[in-house]
Amino acid sequence: MSRILIVDDDRPFAATLRTTLELEGHEAEEAHTAAEAEARLRDAARGFDLALLDLRLPDRDGLDLLRRALALRPDLPVVILTAYGSVQTAVEAMRAGAFDFLLKPFPRERLLGTVERALERGRLVRENRALRRQVEAAEPGDLTGRSPRFLEVLELARRAAPTDATVLLLGETGTGKERLARFLHRHSRRADRPLLTVNCAALADTLLESQLFGHRKGAFTGADEARKGLFEEADGGTIFLDEIGDVSASLQA
Repeated sequence: MSRILIVDDDRPFAATLRTTLELEGHEAEEAHTAAEAEARLRDAARGFDLALLDLRLPDRDGLDLLRRALALRPDLPVVILTAYGSVQTAVEAMRAGAFDFLLKPFPRERLLGTVERALERGRLVRENRALRRQVEAAEPGDLTGRSPRFLEVLELARRAAPTDATVLLLGETGTGKERLARFLHRHSRRADRPLLTVNCAALADTLLESQLFGHRKGAFTGADEARKGLFEEADGGTIFLDEIGDVSASLQA
């Protein structure tokens, strides 16, 4: 059973939403002002799985409450509800972190479909975070060292991690390039997405190209089915091309 917060100053409408959701087996609560909604979100015991948020509230702008809600509960999916929708409003809401946008009046099927997708997204995000914590607990902690050169490298890595820049790691085998790649990933905005490591030296050029970029069915002998490349699988995350210097110049180009 999922717990859903309905934030709407239209009390009859909010009550109808609550009844609809409860008939589907969910537990729903109503808040009719931004202040009331924020107080409920601050209550850790409530543990909401989803918020349905009207954009027009008597005491605060809905987009402002959306940002506040996500600051309090970063993993909380929020679906925006409004009778005054526009493309610009929808874009602003999605940029602010909303999961979806429903224009009133909406059919029951549209509401329930959106709710289920949002709840599934929330479950996946929570599972991903839990798995990442388990992996980090099993791995060595952040890199540590005292030498001036090491500290300089670490500072460069910290500055590069939050950006979308491509980072080239140079060093002999065994000097910790993969650990530094993991450090960069953990401190990046992509930390919730996959980190894929490819040992380029272990694959022939033709096979490496297929692994990285994928192929269509029948593209070459033995290609019995289409396959996604690792670049596509790592979309939104990080890919570490280990020993890239051993790859031919033609493939690197």
